[in-house]
Amino acid sequence: MLPLDIHVYSDEDDLFAAVANASVQAFVSSGSAYMCMAYQFGVTPVASLIELADGEPSPYVAGAIVVRSDDTSITDLPSLVGKSIACSGLTQLAGCQSQWLVLHDAGLDLLQIAKAVLYGANSLTILSDIAAGTVDVGFVAAGQLEQLSALGKIDASQLRILNPQTVGYPYSRSTPLYPGRLVSLSPGLDVHVLAITEATLLGILPNSSAARTGKYSSFTTPDDYSQVHNLQADIGSLYYNGSCFNGHHILDRLTCPPGQQRGSGTCADALFVCPQEYTCVCSPCIPDRSSRFGNLTLPQFAAVIALASLVLLFVVVGTVFHLSFRVNEISFDSLGIDNEHPIVVGTSSCGRVLRGKYLGLDVCVKRACRNLGHTPNVFDSDAPPETSASCAPLDALYHAIGHLRLRRNLWLANKRVIMRHDNIVECLGISRGPTGNDVLVVNRWMAVGSLYDLLGNITFYVGTQLTMSILKHVAEGLEFLHGVGCYGKDLDSQHLLLDDNYTCHIGTSVRKHSCAPRAKLRLAPELLRGGVPTAQSDVYSYGCFMYEILFRAEPYEGEDIDTVISCILDTDADTPKRPVMSTKRRSSLVSALGSPLQGLMLSCWAPDPGQRPTLGSVLHILREMTPVGTLADRLLSERHVNQDLLRRLFPVDDVREALQSGDTVPILEHPAVTICFASVVGYTNLYSALHPRDVVGMLDAMYKGLDSLLQKHNLFKVETVGDVFFCCGNLLNDQPDHVAAITRFALEALNLTTSCLMPDVGGEQIMLRIGVHSGAVVSTVVGNPQTNPRYCLFGDTVNIASRMESSSEPGRIQCSDYTAALLGVTELWNRVKKRPGRQEIKGKGVMKTHWVLSDNDLNVERVQKRLIDRFHPRTSHASMDILTV
Repeated sequence: MLPLDIHVYSDEDDLFAAVANASVQAFVSSGSAYMCMAYQFGVTPVASLIELADGEPSPYVAGAIVVRSDDTSITDLPSLVGKSIACSGLTQLAGCQSQWLVLHDAGLDLLQIAKAVLYGANSLTILSDIAAGTVDVGFVAAGQLEQLSALGKIDASQLRILNPQTVGYPYSRSTPLYPGRLVSLSPGLDVHVLAITEATLLGILPNSSAARTGKYSSFTTPDDYSQVHNLQADIGSLYYNGSCFNGHHILDRLTCPPGQQRGSGTCADALFVCPQEYTCVCSPCIPDRSSRFGNLTLPQFAAVIALASLVLLFVVVGTVFHLSFRVNEISFDSLGIDNEHPIVVGTSSCGRVLRGKYLGLDVCVKRACRNLGHTPNVFDSDAPPETSASCAPLDALYHAIGHLRLRRNLWLANKRVIMRHDNIVECLGISRGPTGNDVLVVNRWMAVGSLYDLLGNITFYVGTQLTMSILKHVAEGLEFLHGVGCYGKDLDSQHLLLDDNYTCHIGTSVRKHSCAPRAKLRLAPELLRGGVPTAQSDVYSYGCFMYEILFRAEPYEGEDIDTVISCILDTDADTPKRPVMSTKRRSSLVSALGSPLQGLMLSCWAPDPGQRPTLGSVLHILREMTPVGTLADRLLSERHVNQDLLRRLFPVDDVREALQSGDTVPILEHPAVTICFASVVGYTNLYSALHPRDVVGMLDAMYKGLDSLLQKHNLFKVETVGDVFFCCGNLLNDQPDHVAAITRFALEALNLTTSCLMPDVGGEQIMLRIGVHSGAVVSTVVGNPQTNPRYCLFGDTVNIASRMESSSEPGRIQCSDYTAALLGVTELWNRVKKRPGRQEIKGKGVMKTHWVLSDNDLNVERVQKRLIDRFHPRTSHASMDILTV
């Protein structure tokens, strides 16, 4: 028996600390906690726990969205807008309960739609408060409602689950199923301990005494918990590049909607008071006024009239100025955005980010500033604002101010359009939006997305070439911005976007540094002291960006922000505070290039701005480390090679896009194709007579020749298995002559192999046996998309074509009766000759087949015909058929 030291951790933060300090060797945790600790500490999964759910073994967990039975105002997810939502904790919502993800996938932002989000109470309190009407909605773990009802603690008839699902799980749920708890071991344990622990746990069977003593069934090999990581990444709850998070970290990243304040405080005219047993993420605090400008007295009204006159003067002057400067505007209708079902690709501080099309190009459309009007539209991510009583003179004044602000923001946004550079996100133009009150920026679509997401994906290997390329791209883009007088760019990886060639572009967002607390850690010391941005301060920020991509971590990650800033500003310190050079997740580039690259990064952090390198010298060093042109050319070449390889392996666009995005691969129907199978005759004997290297060389030379014929006739090679060559016509695009194209390919393949000899086996000629058939098939990808996906064809057409080949003869082409009929209306009709008798086809019975005559067959037939005409002039054509076969 292994000695066990058992500890109970009520807070996952305590468990994280225990694992970090190596004070615990084995522990049971949730899937989300395991993914964090696997990434940060390298813990080893041993076994997944199969718990008992309603008496049935189940390895899954899920979440439920619970409302009152008599609340008819809540029927679906969009009807949660304006409701108070309670949960036990934010980490549960960001973990496997996944209600947050369900809202996100429906285009709903949890904080923006809810009247208030409450947390901190247990499931019994939450369900009881829903029944009592204290809160509207509860997010609890699936099964809590049924279990508490069975114990008699709540009346289940007063509650119902929204969008209930029961398939695959004994309890009603509203969210997808995710793997549950598992046992993990701390890093550094002896491999024998790991093996003994794993064998012991997997040996516990459901009917064993050990299993019957607990609320679980058994253990199994660890499940795939990467989907938990994807869940957290989708809702944006990961804390800086995927490292571990807790409720406080999530709170740091959340932004309260306009009109709400952080925490549970109240104000004089509060619209909602947080109950005592809960903590509110955000609390509404909007005064309820009778008009937009409040109740005005006579002096106040006179002041408003005077202000209106002044604003009118500004409107006249501003209109004259803007008439002389026409901005590059794009009609919103030409962006291809569906107002009813828009494609939401993200959110910004000003609302949704939508995907559209402009002049055939994929574009990304977002607001340049907050909505200037009161009419809600497709870019609003929160609930539509309530309209209040209006006053005609004041509304006129408001619209005049709004018009002036609109023209100013249009002019400012248009400045982005004129900035053109290969490493700046291309801004195609600006638009006024669907209501005319918005200022929208239309950017070129960046297919890969942000560098932040790429670095946060622990399964994606950022190699040396890509790292060096991105470092140069950002430096070149920053040098261009300095050339046009733009300083103070926030080089956060969230603002750096990559296109489908993995070229990095600096985003065209607001030029000023972000006011977020952690964004201050990228600022140069002189900016923290109140200075103005300069080229030298941007070089300091570039050094922080270098740290982020080289170590795949935020600068000063996990450290207290205020403490770090005070240390950076401490001029009396012997060594200025800088990010720690951790080796935990560093790029291989740091080890490969060593001190030059790391020395460059340290020089960018020099306390004296005058001692920092210029961007020109930074680019010179990077180009010295990678010769000019070589890295970019190789990177683009590799990218194109990868794209071409994907295109050849998975030729259908829908299939390829589904694989790249991780979606389910569709099953496509092809009603009319022609399939050809060709195999080497006597391959087994040939293989036994030659060295395998010689066989491989022979097949390689032959297949290269066949591949060139495929390109010539626009055919697709499905696969090659040993000596069998499998290709198809009319699969990728419309090919009306696919039967003739396949037949020409088969004839030329026979001619190609005529010149191939194997001198090591007495100069024997390589001979092919070919079969052809036409019909309908379906295509899809089988196998694990992450490891060994294969593009395959299915259907009876494939089987018959294979039988045509196996029952053919060496050096000959056999086709089915249906294919022969299709060839009869082509210029190849004279090459089709019925094969005598009926052939026994395995699995198909007796079939009528035909030969497709090669050039050699035609020559033999002509000689035989001349002989028959000379010696037996009255011999019938039918007799000649017998002689020629």
